[in-house]
Amino acid sequence: MTDYRCIVDHIYTPENYLARVRRVVDRLDMSGPNGDLSRARFKRDIIEFFQISWAMIVRQPEHRRPYLSLLSYCIRHNPHALNAALIMYALFVHLGPFSRYVVGEIDAQIAAVESGEWQRPVLEAAQ
Repeated sequence: MTDYRCIVDHIYTPENYLARVRRVVDRLDMSGPNGDLSRARFKRDIIEFFQISWAMIVRQPEHRRPYLSLLSYCIRHNPHALNAALIMYALFVHLGPFSRYVVGEIDAQIAAVESGEWQRPVLEAAQ
């Protein structure tokens, strides 16, 4: 269980998660239909970009530095992958805190096992 805890704790640190997103940005081929920006989508994409940016920079200042760092990296290395990068960052906004919760629950279970307080859960038949 401690191995699983270490893995979850390690892969969802902001630095490690963003390093993986940067590797994806470097490898994404957004030529062809995937990178095509039609006028119909462009206006909506611009509005969503500013909404996300406002949320990450102003309303959630703890995300300001990593968000701007990823944004800058993406613009310099593969601007066509910006939409995908922002989606992956939005996932991190949810997965990061959830991973901290999971690590806390694992820590509590490990402590219960080590103190002898842990009891096997009662299994009930599905209905």
